[in-house]
Amino acid sequence: IIPEISKCHSDKNTNLRFTTEFVDTTLNRPFEAACKLFKLLNRRGKSAECTEGNVVETVPSGIIGAPRSSLTESLAILGGASDLVTISHASSSAEFSHENEYPLFGRTIPSVEVDATMVVSFFKEELNATHLGVLYVNDPYGISYANSIRKAAGNVNITVVQIALLKNASRQDATSSLMKLERTGIRYIVAVLFQEELNTAMPLANDMLLTGDDYFWMFTDSFFASTLQDSSGLLR
Repeated sequence: IIPEISKCHSDKNTNLRFTTEFVDTTLNRPFEAACKLFKLLNRRGKSAECTEGNVVETVPSGIIGAPRSSLTESLAILGGASDLVTISHASSSAEFSHENEYPLFGRTIPSVEVDATMVVSFFKEELNATHLGVLYVNDPYGISYANSIRKAAGNVNITVVQIALLKNASRQDATSSLMKLERTGIRYIVAVLFQEELNTAMPLANDMLLTGDDYFWMFTDSFFASTLQDSSGLLR
């Protein structure tokens, strides 16, 4: 971001200058993220500490971030009400495509609806699947992804069973969800999990014999590739 912002300063014929302020939104705390933005929005006209000149603090002209849809939801709503454009590089929930609710939201990646269509196409065309299980984290991203898969699967006559997993689920919570998955008898599974839920659920799934050659798990882009590599012993 910083190199791109600096290019805006190269035009010597304008006095317009962009500044960048970084705020840690904390991955799993949407309310805290919204409070930090609200604090920025309420500082207009307040004197700023500076070494020279008469400088006052101002409100942002736009928001870049956050990665998770659960955080972006509150930031985009609050930003939109304040006439701020919000741009995310990673929030892919289909809900953000509703322009009436998020009129000033934009993103640099496709929505989960695009991903879900490709996932369902793979299971249909390559594996000839008729039933599909979706184990998803119960937050805006997971819910949106699961619903998008169900919608896409309905167009090609694939039956979908959705099983929610609580955000930051305990071992007991994860075991309960995996037992529901086990009772379905479904062998093709899409896992819409973040790193925390992956680390909790997949070792348990392995212990319950829900992994291995008899199962096919597909994972979304909701965690980093390094996490996938570290867990490669379970993801078969």
